[in-house]
Amino acid sequence: MALASGTRVGIYEVTAKIGEGGMGEVYQARDTTLDRDVALKVLPEAFTADPDRLARFQREAKVLASLNHPNIGGIYGLESADDAQALVLELIEGPTLADRIAEGPIPVDEALTIANQIAEALEAAHEQGIIHRDLKPANVKVKTDGTVKVLDFGLAKAVSSEASGASASTSATMSLTASATQMGMVIGTAAYMAPEQARGKVVDKRADIWAFGVVLFEMLTGRRVFEGEDLTDTIAAVVREEPDWGTLPTDVPARLGQVLRGCLRKSPTQRVRDVGDVRLAMEGVFETTVNVAAAPAAAAPRQLWQRPVPALVAACALLALGGLAVWVGVRPAPRPVARALLTPPPSAPLDAVPFDVNLAVTSDGRRGVYRGLLDGQAHLFVRSLDDFEATPLTGLGNNPRNPFVSPEGNRVGFFDAARSLERVSILGGPPVTVTELTGGAPRGASWGADDTIIFATSAANTGLMRVSVGGGEVETLTTPDVDRNEQNHVWPEILPEGRAVLFTILTSGSLENAQIAVLSLETGEYQVLFPGGSNPRYVSSGHIVYGVGGTLRAVEFDLANSAVTSEPIPVVDNVLMGPTGSANFAVARDGSLFYLSGSGTGTSGYELTWVDRSGREESLAAEADSYLDPRVSPDGSRLATRLVDSGGGSDIYVYDIDRNNFSQLTFDDQGDCCPVWTPDGERVAFSSLRNGPPNLYVKNADGTGDVERLTEAAGSQIPSDWSADDETLVLYGDGELQILSSDGQTSVPLFETEFVEQRPRISPDGRWVAYESDEDGDTDVYVRPFPDVDSGKWKVSSQGGAHPIWAPDGSELYYMASGSMMAASITREPTFSAGNSEILFEGRYLLDGLFPSFDLSPDGSRFLMMKPAGAQADDSLAPLGLVVVFSWLDELQRLMAVN
Repeated sequence: MALASGTRVGIYEVTAKIGEGGMGEVYQARDTTLDRDVALKVLPEAFTADPDRLARFQREAKVLASLNHPNIGGIYGLESADDAQALVLELIEGPTLADRIAEGPIPVDEALTIANQIAEALEAAHEQGIIHRDLKPANVKVKTDGTVKVLDFGLAKAVSSEASGASASTSATMSLTASATQMGMVIGTAAYMAPEQARGKVVDKRADIWAFGVVLFEMLTGRRVFEGEDLTDTIAAVVREEPDWGTLPTDVPARLGQVLRGCLRKSPTQRVRDVGDVRLAMEGVFETTVNVAAAPAAAAPRQLWQRPVPALVAACALLALGGLAVWVGVRPAPRPVARALLTPPPSAPLDAVPFDVNLAVTSDGRRGVYRGLLDGQAHLFVRSLDDFEATPLTGLGNNPRNPFVSPEGNRVGFFDAARSLERVSILGGPPVTVTELTGGAPRGASWGADDTIIFATSAANTGLMRVSVGGGEVETLTTPDVDRNEQNHVWPEILPEGRAVLFTILTSGSLENAQIAVLSLETGEYQVLFPGGSNPRYVSSGHIVYGVGGTLRAVEFDLANSAVTSEPIPVVDNVLMGPTGSANFAVARDGSLFYLSGSGTGTSGYELTWVDRSGREESLAAEADSYLDPRVSPDGSRLATRLVDSGGGSDIYVYDIDRNNFSQLTFDDQGDCCPVWTPDGERVAFSSLRNGPPNLYVKNADGTGDVERLTEAAGSQIPSDWSADDETLVLYGDGELQILSSDGQTSVPLFETEFVEQRPRISPDGRWVAYESDEDGDTDVYVRPFPDVDSGKWKVSSQGGAHPIWAPDGSELYYMASGSMMAASITREPTFSAGNSEILFEGRYLLDGLFPSFDLSPDGSRFLMMKPAGAQADDSLAPLGLVVVFSWLDELQRLMAVN
């Protein structure tokens, strides 16, 4: 009902219409008794025509009127005019928060001021059992003096109708559906609903906490968190999508990012439960210094930036709950060392690529970044030490590796398999490509204070490279000296002040022959500091810490003169370390040590296991070892595999399955990989670094005769498959598929695209080739005619796929996807077509991103898989632990002093 100016509603005289409210039209009116201006919100006829609903509304309004808080818009009463019912509300001048956000993102300090007042309003209401249920920017007013007023408290429940079957959980939507003309406002409210509210479930105060997080996110970014063209799309976004964390400004404090994540958890059981805790966290209460007066007089108080615990004790206390939850303590002299094991849940275990450093830490020690699995897919996870759970950084491709962190701790760098160097906000969001890789797998990176990244790859005879975080030209910093037997420069670490870089020089032979070196970025010259070790890290106590043989060692280091001033001593045992020198540890500036323990994948190797189509396993008699690239011989009696030694070298071995006997096929210090049998089973082709870049070689499978070189190419080459007629060898390298020419000495591209293609497999009848490609963004399996590859193309996998293998009769194509073995039926006549894929089995099997990691028996009845040693009967791994040691630099200095 529209009210004209001058209309009387009880003692109130209408002066002007000032807007449309969620429940009706809003007018400014004059209280003729108290001589003050008020707001009248006229309720729609749908409410006033229902006596039961109106009576319920009046009861609820009385409760709401009891709220008395400076940040809550007051309710003065109810008035009637003819058949109209109007709420009498406090008139609040000034724009709504929606108006303010429409101007753009709100600076962090201003947003915090507004958010604190909203939180105080919610806290006051929740203490009286009142839930807002419809918190959104349009229901928040910001007065000219900066005071914030939250409007329409609890009215969503007040206007809902129990008689009509509605519940309070859905009342926020009902309050806005009085007419089709208000559909835009329906969508607006839906965008701030908690997922449980959008599903129509009963809600409690945690729905307000969700809405608070959405409003705060919107203030900081200037954009709506959950968008949709209509009500259905908007609700679907709320229920299913995650916020784009990458849109948060880089100056948002870490604690505020954690507040948002705590508020915006989909499940209410995982969400922050009390808005008072949210307010305290925003104010930094949980980062204050606490003095504990239980230590001796000489004791110095220890700074605490974790959540407080109810009881503080005199000695250092460590409370573990599924890993680290909270630690509190005092620091007598000398300060005690506290250790904690962070064990992720079985549903999202840690994952370790044997060749990589799989974790990083922010310089303040508050966050660790590590590689883990979720639904069988590799992700990077961020674990804040003041939180019980880690947060996956989704959308980073199918194989993010080697994480490293920016100096300020708000961005994470990583490698997208062997294709590119990427970066992403530590709060999540879409990744940004820094540069494409031209060859080789990642071998570490370090982020400088000048926003450049120094990185390395496994490409033979390559050194350290530097690129701007914003992209651009890649600069070569070092080149291995072949006259000094240098093979590669890897694992860079930019030293403080950015004038020099620590790194590892790999030479031929074992890791014991590796060298720790330092490069001057001012002169471009490098010098060897000491031999025997890898992955050096400078720590603020004035030491270099590095890995060797699964142990961390340390030496004193004169930073100003780039000189080592002590002998090395062992300081930490049982650290996970790979064959490339990838010691999995990091030290924060505050002295906290993070490392992956050596138990689990990476040290015990893999078990060779037959797995049939139903997932039933049968382990081979061979003991677990560092097997890679297994290939079954054409007659099924043997397999060829790469074995990696403790020093990082690798050679090809042939295993006789029935006799349980290994024989070494190749002997070279530079490393051999990726064996492929010839169709007659007489020879084995492989890739080797023995003469520079990884090219193709072949040797008799019985070990007789010499190694024969097949190709001489400038780039890398990995053999993949021989055709059944023994006429053609397909291979891949540097992102493209190739075919060995008829002269057997050179290779030519199979076809050329701008995408990364790898792992080609020729069908048994020789008419088709299956391969991987990233042309649709993710890696998927495709098939083309062979050898006429340009006459057609079909996509076989629908949601990612890798490592295609043909069934012996060509009727199926097998591949791995999200940790599962998939099978797609294949029809070849009258034309090619692929049916829907089905899951055959799943389990914790190796699926390396670079080389083949499983094979098929000649009769197609079972798969040869590599199962991490120590896996349980249910195929789950014994958890790989992330160890955190606090005050570790104090322990390091004591160890160095004693020795």
